Amino acid sequence: MKTKGIAGKTAVAALTVLALSTQALAEDLRAGVVRIVQGTVMVARSTEARPLPLKFDDDVLWGDRLTTGGQSLAKILLGTFATVTVCERSMLTLTRKADGAASVLTLNIGRIHLDVVKARMEPGWSVKMKTPDAVVDVPDAIVIAEVPDGMAGGGTKSRFRVVHGYVDVTWLDPATGRPDAAPFSFFPPDDKSSVTMASPPRPPSQLTTSADVCSVAILALP
Repeated sequence: MKTKGIAGKTAVAALTVLALSTQALAEDLRAGVVRIVQGTVMVARSTEARPLPLKFDDDVLWGDRLTTGGQSLAKILLGTFATVTVCERSMLTLTRKADGAASVLTLNIGRIHLDVVKARMEPGWSVKMKTPDAVVDVPDAIVIAEVPDGMAGGGTKSRFRVVHGYVDVTWLDPATGRPDAAPFSFFPPDDKSSVTMASPPRPPSQLTTSADVCSVAILALP
């Protein structure tokens, strides 16, 4: 009887360790949580045979690819430091570097609105956006990025609008994925501050809803 009791306790302990390990792995893979879904939004995940509908309060994992249909959008809370709105007819993939310190949002087509708050990030963390022809470091900014539908033919470039703060943009050669020009800092059109200045307070945004950020006009950079 004593041997059975020891064996039972050992089994319970093993199951507890397994459950804790599984929970820790799930938390490590968790990129964020869905806060708004409108219309049709699908998520493609390596563990699923086919894309699944994304719903309010669903977890979003690193490696997920989100695709929105017409008149659709999704707003995702990434940890405690960023929110991203995926506008209609867009495709966004969420990845991170092996060390976990760099989050990479790859926009294949469509438009996203990204708000990064550096004060809420761990030291050494970073957020980058990537499009077919650009890599954008987003240190502490609100930025809209758009990949036009016609980019596949090479006729247009990715478009960006900085609402607050600044971003560092590096153009890429779409054919090779290598830098095509020296990086440069991009500010809002009316912002005259230097990158060495303290980040100014975030102004009240006129883009008050997800629909606003998905419809505002933005221009191509030179």
